[in-house]
Amino acid sequence: MIRKSAVFYVLLILCIGCFFVQANESCSGDEQFVENLVLADESICHKPKEYDEKDIMSVKSKKLDFYFSANSGRTYYDNSETFVKGIREIGRRIQESIKEDHYINVIVRNIVAQEINSIEKFKGEIDFQWLNSISLGYYARENGRIDFEATYSKINIKSGNSFPVFDRSAGIFAFLLNLYYNPNIQNTQFAPYIGLGIGPTVFRLRKINGSPQNSMPLNVPWFAYQIKLGVDYSITPEVKTFLGYRYFSILIPVADDISTHNIEIGVMFNF
Repeated sequence: MIRKSAVFYVLLILCIGCFFVQANESCSGDEQFVENLVLADESICHKPKEYDEKDIMSVKSKKLDFYFSANSGRTYYDNSETFVKGIREIGRRIQESIKEDHYINVIVRNIVAQEINSIEKFKGEIDFQWLNSISLGYYARENGRIDFEATYSKINIKSGNSFPVFDRSAGIFAFLLNLYYNPNIQNTQFAPYIGLGIGPTVFRLRKINGSPQNSMPLNVPWFAYQIKLGVDYSITPEVKTFLGYRYFSILIPVADDISTHNIEIGVMFNF
């Protein structure tokens, strides 16, 4: 009799344990989660517990709708020669427009012409080094998300002139609106993503006039777009890390686009 009782209780414990495993695997939604809680109470206590609206809403309120992310990337390829050609082309266009405008003072015309001529004599290289960004976003439905991103690209200017034309440090600021398709893969913590972004950008550099101490800021506004590909990994429901590729391009109306190819890594916090 004692052995039969012991066997009975062991089987009962195993059944309850199997139920809990099955219940955890089947919790794919908020309603299913609440239903499993009721079934668990019935199987263990033989007296179902009534869950009110507050309990159900507390489960649903655990959904994380927003996120903040930060990342850093390295530029491994760029067509910086295009930027030099673009600057020269812009200078040539400005000179032509100045010559045709009879209302511009002769002194102002000569000063602008001298500045543009010095820019056209630039013989150095422009090296895009790395790109950092932060973004604030929202999860749109099941597999989509949207965010606003601020990026900064570090640029190193190597001058080949006897007297430098530009200060060696420059940068690109961009403010982009991004749309992502980010589907979840069942039974895994990995999720691929693809994104497209577009927004205004400003190229910031300083032109040297005679000596490095005497420089003039040149802030050139442009427009940029980007394509992002990668995969993220969920460490916890609140924290993700991701590794990806970013194609970043600046549209120049009078020359070919400036583009960079970047590899980046980052972290995302859900809230």
